[in-house]
Amino acid sequence: MSHSTDFSELGPGLPPGPEDSITAGDEVLAGLLDRVSRQPDFPSLGQALSGVRRVARSEKARVQHLTEALMQDIGLSSRVLRMANSAHYGSAGAGQIDTLERAVAVMGFVEVGRLALTARLVDSLRSTGQVQALREPFLRALLAGAVAHELAHSQAEDGTLIAVLRNLGRLVAALHLPEQALAIQQSRPVEAACWDEAQTARRVLGVDFHRLGQAVAERWGWPATLRRAMAFGEEPPRHFPHSRTEQLRCMGWLANELADVLLDLPSARHDDALAALAARFGAATAHDAASMAWALQRARPAVDPLCEQLGLPIAALPRPRTAPVVPASVAASPPATSAEDTSSEPLPRRVLLGWLRALGAQRVVLCWRRGRAGELVGELGLADAVDPGHQHFLVPPDDDLDLFSLLCRRGADTCIDDAADPAIARYLPHWWRSRIGARSLVVLPLRHDGQVLGMLYADAPRPASLRPDAATLDRLRTWRDELLQQRLGYRSRP
Repeated sequence: MSHSTDFSELGPGLPPGPEDSITAGDEVLAGLLDRVSRQPDFPSLGQALSGVRRVARSEKARVQHLTEALMQDIGLSSRVLRMANSAHYGSAGAGQIDTLERAVAVMGFVEVGRLALTARLVDSLRSTGQVQALREPFLRALLAGAVAHELAHSQAEDGTLIAVLRNLGRLVAALHLPEQALAIQQSRPVEAACWDEAQTARRVLGVDFHRLGQAVAERWGWPATLRRAMAFGEEPPRHFPHSRTEQLRCMGWLANELADVLLDLPSARHDDALAALAARFGAATAHDAASMAWALQRARPAVDPLCEQLGLPIAALPRPRTAPVVPASVAASPPATSAEDTSSEPLPRRVLLGWLRALGAQRVVLCWRRGRAGELVGELGLADAVDPGHQHFLVPPDDDLDLFSLLCRRGADTCIDDAADPAIARYLPHWWRSRIGARSLVVLPLRHDGQVLGMLYADAPRPASLRPDAATLDRLRTWRDELLQQRLGYRSRP
């Protein structure tokens, strides 16, 4: 992530309910919070700890590298957030630090490294009951984070954090009341569709996991914006949220639902489960069943190594499909000679099919402007034998260090022979370098009256392999104009 996220920057988000406040009269919650105060830390995973320590010692590592390493470890992540929001860092914004990147910047590499060094000593004191109770909640939280990373585009790190922190109450209960937490876990039926975990937790513990997590986050001094992003709700909103806090809340919520699908349901039931989630979360997250299936496919390889680290029996979990799940909207498509000869397809798909054929590209992506911030977001992608990757595209409206933002604002139709050229590579965003990494590029902005509305993108793996002649470039521009006219016509309807 190239910038620090202020979760409150676009609106008030979801205010915490009155039940989230810590009240002196709630004896059960007060007793749990007292335990948390005496022993606040979660166990850390040895492999993730080693990665954090290695990055913290590196003289060449950046804040982003350490943040990414921390995201693999729930225990150390929570310690860093708690420490950064403590009174010790009051002059540096304690109580307002709502991302790991900001926390690392405030604390510094040396202090984070010290926390990683002490983590093994703290973890060696865990009881057998605690370890057993924590295994499943740890797995679900980490897997939800992996799914969120695939769903959340350029907000991947913040989305991962929120998806993990939605499990805070469950993890706190497992750490401090392991016998009761195990009893709740074991009461979950095989057919869990009608199981009410909150009601079971209130019966066993006297408080549900959501309320416990919110109270602990407040006790640790985490900012209200972060607690709002962690908040639960009855149903997702029926529109795409303007607030970044609410966007991340919905994405983290969906990621946890998808983690439950992957862990709890046999593959034969995935399609029905994803269709139901798409009906609930589609408007709030801009994800359909196909993109959810794609995120699960991408996150699935994380399950086995996590089970191994946590000592869980892998064979006991539902197994994935034997064939990979490839969403129809992003699967490799047969070539088309032009946008006009596939008239049965919607216009955006026809145009991308035409681009794929005319350029001989490996990947084509259509981005449209979305939200008040004016970011361009990948809406549709087609590819030949690779991941279309459109879900990773997010182009800021005004960033002089982002190549795609620069080209779109300048209205520059551009062919790039080699993206590895240092003069170009320095302007390519991190998400593109880590997820796409092609060599030849073609970029055509979609603009109207000086305003950037979208972008058409194509790439190929070899240098200088996308060099459209004048006639081909004219065809690409004609298809670009058709898309723009359709979008403007749609926008002008009452």
